Amino acid sequence: MTSPPLTLEEAIKLHGHKGPWLILGYRAGLRACEVLNPKGYHSLHCVAYIPLKIPYTCSLDGIQASTGCTLGKLNIEIHRADVKDIRFIFINKENGKKLELRLNYDIVKEVIKGDMIKASKFVEERPLWELFKERLYD
Repeated sequence: MTSPPLTLEEAIKLHGHKGPWLILGYRAGLRACEVLNPKGYHSLHCVAYIPLKIPYTCSLDGIQASTGCTLGKLNIEIHRADVKDIRFIFINKENGKKLELRLNYDIVKEVIKGDMIKASKFVEERPLWELFKERLYD
């Protein structure tokens, strides 16, 4: 895919507001597309390990917007995880390559402090390597 299905602004409209968890999911999805280079909307699969409650589930809207992995196409799975173990695994179904993005717990602590506007700006401006520990599997 050469560009995400939705821009961040379109993702914000879809989700209803600009929040840090939406941005985290959106950025994770962009990174997965950059690294795994899926050829189409059915080539990528995502497995999300998150606490199954708001605001953590907002990351799913970001992933859906940036990757095209959607609940309707069944190419996104959701599994319960502890807040200290939030991670997204993206799989290129054409070649089997996998990218794991594990959210740094220090970022989680910063984001949940309270102010949504500050937290959104914080995660939008941070380099990816500060947000996620990245691991590529062949």
